[in-house]
Amino acid sequence: MNKSARGFTIAELMVAIAIIGILLAIALPYYAHYKKTSCDQATLADLYNLKAAVHKKLTDDLMTSQSVVATSDEAVSNAVEAVLADTTGKYGFPGPTVKCSVNLTNNQGVVTASTPMGTEQGVGGWMLRMSGGKDPVPVGAQNGGGGDKGNGGGWNPLPGCTSGY
Repeated sequence: MNKSARGFTIAELMVAIAIIGILLAIALPYYAHYKKTSCDQATLADLYNLKAAVHKKLTDDLMTSQSVVATSDEAVSNAVEAVLADTTGKYGFPGPTVKCSVNLTNNQGVVTASTPMGTEQGVGGWMLRMSGGKDPVPVGAQNGGGGDKGNGGGWNPLPGCTSGY
């Protein structure tokens, strides 16, 4: 064996692997936090985009109608279903975010956006009333009345509850 050919000793290799392990132990929790935060923001963005598309559909219906267009919760719910079923993007809603597997469900004009990745806030998703709710609220909230109060048009969060809307 040639003595002039030098390589790394086993101790040097073990130190390098230990340093890589330490860096990974620090970086992986930050990456997981980043993914949850980005998916949480994607669910909120999908809610806002859907609300804008529903308003566009209702406006288009109003402009093309010869009669008064209903703006009841049922009419809004029907508009939500039409926008969700539209695959052409006619109303400007491209569909839910695919990378985060965002799921949008409509229940009488209250749309719930959730993702299996979870959210950084520890909620199961977000709800937004398409006919007047100003801010999304965590899933598990109920309508407590009393106006906006900064929490989605009078919605009061109830921890640990499932939505009745």
